[in-house]
Amino acid sequence: MVDSLKRFLIVSDIHAISEELSKLPQEHGYHGEDGSSFRVENRTPSSNPVLAISECLKNDDEPIDALICLGDFAHQAKKLVMLQVWRDLHDVADALGIPKVIGITGNHDIATRVEDMQSAAGRVEFLKQIRPSFPSDDDAFSGGYHQNGVGALELGECLVVAADTCTLHGLGKDGTTSSSIWSVGYLTHGMIDRILESIEESACSHALIIMHHHPLKVDGVVDTDYDEVPNGPLLLERLTKSSKTCFVVHGHKHLVKLRRPDADAKYPALLSAASLAAYPYLGQGSHYSNQFHLLEYDTSITERAQGTVLSWDWSAARWEPSKKQSMPHVSKFGPVPDLDKIEQALKDLGIVASVNRAKLLEAIPEIEYLTLDEIEVLNERLDSTGLEIVIRQSKVSGAMVQEGET
Repeated sequence: MVDSLKRFLIVSDIHAISEELSKLPQEHGYHGEDGSSFRVENRTPSSNPVLAISECLKNDDEPIDALICLGDFAHQAKKLVMLQVWRDLHDVADALGIPKVIGITGNHDIATRVEDMQSAAGRVEFLKQIRPSFPSDDDAFSGGYHQNGVGALELGECLVVAADTCTLHGLGKDGTTSSSIWSVGYLTHGMIDRILESIEESACSHALIIMHHHPLKVDGVVDTDYDEVPNGPLLLERLTKSSKTCFVVHGHKHLVKLRRPDADAKYPALLSAASLAAYPYLGQGSHYSNQFHLLEYDTSITERAQGTVLSWDWSAARWEPSKKQSMPHVSKFGPVPDLDKIEQALKDLGIVASVNRAKLLEAIPEIEYLTLDEIEVLNERLDSTGLEIVIRQSKVSGAMVQEGET
């Protein structure tokens, strides 16, 4: 593995619950339905999706630089459950030889409807006392995160920047109590300034920005709850103007999506990381995913964020390579493909019968960066010619001319 390829194990929105607490009346246990089927008391890989990660990746011989959890460790801010999950994530890191574990706060990890500043201070003090240290064992990173909502840590050529979008939950912008922002994430202008300052002051050529809440609406049709971070677009626009290459990862919505930069470069590459174990939000059952990811980020390329997202689905008792069209096992990001040019290049290949994957990608490398939806569009365009890009197990396997077509 070349040093320029940084690898991050990404988990988000675990929403673990306690079997014991679920048996209590609502005033002492959980309000409403359980957040997931994951009982933290279950201690075998077949029943514990966190512990199952190390079993899934045990034959992966390449080093992983950090395990990152994007918040919502426990459902409904149950402290003891969060402590156990945080410990379990460290056990996974130890089993896989991962040197760094980084967490960020989710809205389910704290009491979001605090009544006064003293209560807010108390919830922060709890996070400071967690062991192993939260959000990281790096004192400077944790100090910045707890003090002003932004922590930064250099890992080779990649700077990891954590933004605490829950820092103002239950509070007004000026420190007064308010109910206006308890349910959404927030980035103050000061936090955005500190994020950009951290990136520009670092010698790293790339930055991975992690947060719990989503800076943009994940899906215009499915995601009907408009609770994205109010200043999210501002942050993304400023990141595109940075002198460094940036990639943003978030959780919260339980929806999975890899968004390439806009054609006009208004926003950087963005990954909505799904949920490790949570149930879907109402109405999103066919669109959410229980997944974890390996983000492979190539820091040798400075003109754009480029790399691969590897994704696994939870299948009853184990993790399996994803076959979902929304986020298949292998998703490439980097160049933004031009469908018109790829269509013409396919026609110019002069395929008589078929070509395998290797020859196809050698001739038209951009095909590797197409989404499955884009491949469907291309195949519809090519229908009259008989040409077809062939997909097997959510992966391009070659191209062919349908029998009887020329």
